[in-house]
This record gives sequence, C-alpha cells and structure tokens, in this order.
Amino acid sequence: MPRKDRVAAILMAGCVSCVGGLAPAEAQDAGTPEGAAILPGDKFGPWIEFGGFGSNRSDAERGEATLWAPLMQDGRSLVFTDIRGSFMDETTREGNFALGFRYVGDNGWNPGVWVSYDRLHSQYGQDFNQISFGLEALSANYDLRLNGYAPVNTSEFVSNTTTAGTGGGLEVIDGDLLFVPGLSTLNSLYELAFWGLDGEVGFRVPLERFGFGFGLEPSVTGSLKDGEAPPALRYNDLRIFVGGYYFDHDEFRDPIAGPRVRAEWRVENFLEDWQGSRLTFEAGYQTDDVRDDQVEVGLRLRIPLGGKYATPFYALSPQERRMTEGLRRDRDIVTETRVVRSTLGGGPPQPVEDAVTGVDFDSITFVQNGVDLTAALAAAGGNALLVAFGGATNFGPTVMVANQTLLGGGGLLQVRSRTTGLLYTYAAPGTRPTFQADQAPGITAANNAHIKSVNITGGAIGILAQGPDRVVVDDANITGSVFGLSSNGSGSTLTVRNSFISGGSAGIVSGDSNQTLLIENNVFDNLGTGVVIGDASGGVTSANITAIGNTFTGAFTNYLLTFPNGTVNQLAGSVGNVDATTVSNGICIRDFFMTLNGSIQFVGGQRASATTCAIP
Repeated sequence: MPRKDRVAAILMAGCVSCVGGLAPAEAQDAGTPEGAAILPGDKFGPWIEFGGFGSNRSDAERGEATLWAPLMQDGRSLVFTDIRGSFMDETTREGNFALGFRYVGDNGWNPGVWVSYDRLHSQYGQDFNQISFGLEALSANYDLRLNGYAPVNTSEFVSNTTTAGTGGGLEVIDGDLLFVPGLSTLNSLYELAFWGLDGEVGFRVPLERFGFGFGLEPSVTGSLKDGEAPPALRYNDLRIFVGGYYFDHDEFRDPIAGPRVRAEWRVENFLEDWQGSRLTFEAGYQTDDVRDDQVEVGLRLRIPLGGKYATPFYALSPQERRMTEGLRRDRDIVTETRVVRSTLGGGPPQPVEDAVTGVDFDSITFVQNGVDLTAALAAAGGNALLVAFGGATNFGPTVMVANQTLLGGGGLLQVRSRTTGLLYTYAAPGTRPTFQADQAPGITAANNAHIKSVNITGGAIGILAQGPDRVVVDDANITGSVFGLSSNGSGSTLTVRNSFISGGSAGIVSGDSNQTLLIENNVFDNLGTGVVIGDASGGVTSANITAIGNTFTGAFTNYLLTFPNGTVNQLAGSVGNVDATTVSNGICIRDFFMTLNGSIQFVGGQRASATTCAIP
C-alpha cells in the first residue's frame, strides 16, 4: 500500500474510534436534556466574520473574511455553506467554497460532513485547485475533526535559470576569437501542491468551576422559547485543541508532518445589542522538519446577519449553538518549491563581437612591438581584433581601418556572444604597448574604432578621429602630445573614458559641427585647457557634451572647459566632475560667438565662466 494510503487509513480509523468512544460519555455530560424541545423552523442564522493573523513566518500572515449561511434546515438537520477568502500579501490569495451538512443528535453530539473547492493564487503566480473534505462531531464541550485535501493540479512550472559551469572560456581557434561553452546547469523551479490529512480533538475548559464570576454561560435547562432572557448573556468560553497534520508529495524530499496545538478565547455576545456576536482571540503553534516552528496569533469578529429578526442567541441550547460553528481546516493549499537540476552540454564554439561597438570579430591578430602595425591592420581588414604587445621599443604612428578594435597587451576587453548575447571578458596576453607620435598622430582612428589599453607619447596629436562616425577610446594614457585627442567629424560620436591626458595644450579638441561627446571618468593633468569645443574661426555650429566624473588636476594655464563657438548643449548627467587644479579659471564661454545650454556640474557646484577666452 502506498505511503499516503496507509496514513489516510490509520487516521480515519483513529477518528472513528474516538467518536465512538466519546459519544456515550458526552451524552451523559452535555446532551440535550430529556424532554427539551427542539425549536422548529429557521433557527440557525447566517453570520459574517473578519479576522487577521500574525506569525513568526511572513508567508503565514494573512487577513480573512468568512460568510457562513444555512441553505436548508428543519430544526434538527442543516445544510450550509462556508465561503472564505484569505489574503496573505499583494500576490498571494486563496478562496474556499464549502458545502456542509450537520445534524442535532439525541446523544449530545452533532455529526457533520463537508466538501470544499479551494483555489490558490500563489506568490510565484501559479494557480492551484483543490478538493477538500472533512468529518466532524461537535458537542457542547468537545470537538472531533478529521480533514482531507486532494489537489487537482499538483505541480506547476515557475521558471528556468542557468548556472555557468566549468570548462568554458574564450579561445583563439584558427585565427578567430571564439567562446567555447563549458558545462552548465539548468535549474528548473517548480511549485508543488501537497495532498494531506489533519485532525484535532478539542475540549472546553469549564471556567465556571474555577470561580470566575464574570460573564459565565447562562444556566439553561433546555431550549428557551419565548421566555425572558437570562441575566448574563455575555460570557467567556475557553477551548483547547490538540492535533496533527501530514502532507506529502511524491516529488518532494520529505513529508510535512507534525503536531499542532491551539487555543481559542471566545467572548460570546461581544456586542451586547447584537445577540450571537463573538470576538475570538486565537493562538496556535505547530512544528515540522520542513517549515520548522510556526507561532500564530490573531483575532476574529463575528457579526450575525438578520438584525433584530434573527433567532435570539439565548433561544438555542449549548448543543444547538454548535450547529453554526465555522469549519476548522487547514486554511491554505499547502505548497512548497522544488528545483530540478540538469546538466547541459557545452555545445559548438560561439563567435563573439565587441560589446561596446557591436563590431563582429571574424579574426584576431597578435602584433609584437617594432612591427609595422599599420600594415598589419590593413592586412586584417574590417571586423578584426588586433592585440598589440609592448616591449623594449615603441610602435610608430599607426593608421586603423573601419570596424576594428585595437587592444593593448594586458588589457581587458568585454565581448558578447553572437549566439546567446551573454557577456564575457577577454584578457589579452603580453604587456601594454606605447605608441610614439611624431609628425603624424600616434593613432589615426577610423569608423567604429575601439582603442583600449594603450600608451601614447609626444607629437602634435595623440589620437586623431577625423571623419569617423563613431570612435571609442578607453584606458588610454596620453602624455606630452600638443592635443591629446582631436576629433573633426560632422555629426559623429566620440567617447573618451577611463583615460589619463597630461602635458599638452589641450586634452580633447572637438572642432566640427553637430558632434556628440561622452567624456567620462578621465583625468586631465597639467594642460593649457582640458576640453575645447570649437575654435576661434567659428567653424562649429552646434555640439552636445556629457561630462561625468572627470578630474582636473595640476596647473592649467587657460581653462578647464572652453566653448568659444556655436551652441553647446550640456546633456543630462553632466555631474560629479572634480576641480583639483592649483590654477583654475573655470569654464570659458565667448558670448559673442557662443550659446551654452544647460550646465556642467562640479563637486561643490558650477564653475564660474569668463567672457573672453584664450584659444589654444
């Protein structure tokens, strides 16, 4: 017999034995007295109840609303509905829709049975459906319950994640830089709904035997009909419940099983003018090996429906009043998550591209210092990565072709798989190279050029970007060049980041119309002017600049930023720059030729502007 069938059989047999053993004793203790009349008609009225519960587990905190209503009754038998909604958080909610039957027995017990349809929308966005059912026997002083839960859908897929394994990496294969995938792990998350059983035995603590003088239950000899109400209609009722639960799923590692104890302190007729109202304080504790200890406290307020036309509370005997109890069951469809892990094979090598420019790498070339790098670049052609190694001698002036990346030895380059879109970092071998600028620029860039991790020294221009639509310079050290970087391309985009430019007339010079410049996290040191937009001839009509996190240090003979011509727009985000110079003239603006829109913010505020500029 399967595990869940054996457990169900054992619990069912135990509950039936308990009911049979307690019934005779209960009949003597709290049964309907001999000769007492059972009121005919609609004496069991509907009610609505609201509650809230806190717990040491955040997923167990909830609010509840319950509607209990009779559907058919004849004074002894009752068909009723119990509809409940629970709200755990912004995403988790559950509804229970139950139909039940109870009967006022001659032996002091009210046997009953119920069945329910339950629906849960979980915190993972999954919808679970469940059929639940129960057997119960209630008397004035005792409770016996056994419930079962059978989910309709027991497993729902939530998501997949992939964890990179070992063995993968960038490799040079047949003159091409490729990413060779290693083994990886696919983690599939499932949410599981558990079948289960729970049961409990409850008993009323006889407070009247301990000398409590407040609000004891009225002493009645039977069901009062039209007589006067007893003097003490409000009374306190303390009930203790002990039980356990067992929930299981074939795909989960362990069953969820453990003991449960709870207590209810009921203040009957809490609202004196509203007979049948009830305020219940509840506390409970349960523990199991999966969810550990759980403590829960809460309260519920019951309001009878029907107003003054409802059956008076005192017109029902203690046994009859148990007919209108709400169902007691596990409030949630019990769910847990399970991760299924599977190993994925490496797969074929994947081509890569420059993650910054998007240029595909169809080849990779390694060039030692002292070699004619211009010839090597021309031979490689477009869509190529060239790695230049440093050494005892320098590279001379070098000219690139379009769609190339020039990476210095020891540099780190981020590449993207053209198959999966995932990012990887390529660490170039060798040492960082130095380019010696002379009459020609140290490096002449072409369209979609990416220049990274190089040193440039001397000459008139360190890097020249004349005419390309797009150039990116990253991690360049340019020292002693008259112009560290010169850009002349109408409508082009120039990005200079993480670079050090020192000892010339100007760090960056932009001298054409409609350029867009991103100048980010650079150090400008001991220059005539840090950044020059335009020149004195009026050749620039407009430009856009974003300056983020740059540092100006050392002695500047002119200005940090010079805008002598046209219209310059400071784009959003031009903040975090630092002025650490010993001689600072701030920002130069020639009002006669120049319109400045926006501002470039330095740490400590906006730098002052001048109306006359010395143009390098």
